[in-house]
Amino acid sequence: MDNFSNQPLTEKKNVWPYVIIIILVALLAIAGTVIYYEKKLAEKKEAGEAPKTTEQTATEKESAEEAITKTGEQTPEPNTSGTTTPADNTADNSTSSEINITLPNIKPVNLSTSTVGLPIGGIKAPQPVIKNVYLYNDSLTPANLEVSVNTKVVWKNKQWVVHLLVDRTGDFQSGMIGQNEEYSYTFTKPGTHEYYDHYNKTITGKIVVK
Repeated sequence: MDNFSNQPLTEKKNVWPYVIIIILVALLAIAGTVIYYEKKLAEKKEAGEAPKTTEQTATEKESAEEAITKTGEQTPEPNTSGTTTPADNTADNSTSSEINITLPNIKPVNLSTSTVGLPIGGIKAPQPVIKNVYLYNDSLTPANLEVSVNTKVVWKNKQWVVHLLVDRTGDFQSGMIGQNEEYSYTFTKPGTHEYYDHYNKTITGKIVVK
């Protein structure tokens, strides 16, 4: 019985050297870690890049939070009431009253005519083209004439026989044309005009307007 009861005590006594060795190894590891980090800190200090301590980081964080809080206090709240607050224009009024603007001396422009001498109301209508037809005692020349719109045809009597020209479409009638007299008519639309001399129906003419 005595031998059996003493065996655990012997085994317990034999455990202590191992415990001591484990503790020494742990201490050496801790010491090595501390030495390693101290060396790193020393290298960073020499390079001018000392790491920030926990207190410095906390102080910077508090400063940033205070700045954010102040910014939020200064930001105006949105206007949800639907009303508009009038702006303070006192400074603007005082500033604008002190500004003196000198305008250049501008001469008045005569707008009665344009730079090319045409009226302001619009461009003048183009002058009609003039075509002459010569009347003789028993004929006229040219008997057939082709003109454009807005052409003015002038019949001139070159001899003593009186003529009276009649348009078969009824657009014009000259009346009596004596010697050295003339009659004119402006054709403003396309068409064909056949005419004759009322006193001598053998004298005929034709004008085509395009």
